[in-house]
Amino acid sequence: MNTENKALVLEKVLLMLYSVDLKLNDSFKCTASSFTNASTLFKAIFTPLQTHCSNTTKIIAAHGVATLNLSAVKGAIAVISEKLQLHDLIEQSLKHIRQINTEIIKEVIETKKSGGGRTTHDHIKLIADINAAQLACIENQYNTYCLKIDSGLATITNYLADWKHLTSLLKNDGGSEAAFLISRNADLSQRINAAIASFLSDTSYRTCFSAVISELTKSLATISSVIKITNRVNTSHSRLTQLQNMYTTQREREIFNSLVRPGAKNTTGLQKHPDVDIF
Repeated sequence: MNTENKALVLEKVLLMLYSVDLKLNDSFKCTASSFTNASTLFKAIFTPLQTHCSNTTKIIAAHGVATLNLSAVKGAIAVISEKLQLHDLIEQSLKHIRQINTEIIKEVIETKKSGGGRTTHDHIKLIADINAAQLACIENQYNTYCLKIDSGLATITNYLADWKHLTSLLKNDGGSEAAFLISRNADLSQRINAAIASFLSDTSYRTCFSAVISELTKSLATISSVIKITNRVNTSHSRLTQLQNMYTTQREREIFNSLVRPGAKNTTGLQKHPDVDIF
């Protein structure tokens, strides 16, 4: 590739890298909306649901009605709480990609200033391929996150429906305490169901996230495709070490190694970095 062609490639790559940066910022907005909505939901249902379960236990103990699946409800609360924490880890992975993308932008600008005669672009293509694979993993993780939350909410709404049916049997022959608890739980049920319905009424941020990831993947594929190389990607050992250390989770490292050193059993030659194992 002559110097003039390299300059044209660098210009196109730089524009695509800027595009990737903007879309990564959009992805942060989507995950922020997701986290805000789920956090609001959790705060709205956590205490009422705990009180509801406590009151239900009292009703069951006093009147021997059929046992409700309270353990499943507690499990659902734990799942939602866990997935809220996962949001931070998804955002962390997106930040890693953006950090790497920013470094490449700086490098391309410097290369353009120097005339661009010495660069082979090989590592830029490699990084685009790695980040595309990382995004596919993030999207899968996010979709799993959404499905788990929805499943937990379905468990809670089913429990409330069962509770309504079973406690209706106690309304006529229950004591005053049971009548009080049933009335109180009816109010709690309304509040919990209303919060869940509000959360599920708008899932546009989920569609938006998938669309942004799709656009990012296409942009990275374009970057990779415009860089034509005839030989095996040859990135320096120090460069690989620097790049690998930007990926800090076990799953990120696995993706990195599968593309950089396919078939290798270990990467002991590369510098180690404390993993934050989240995947």
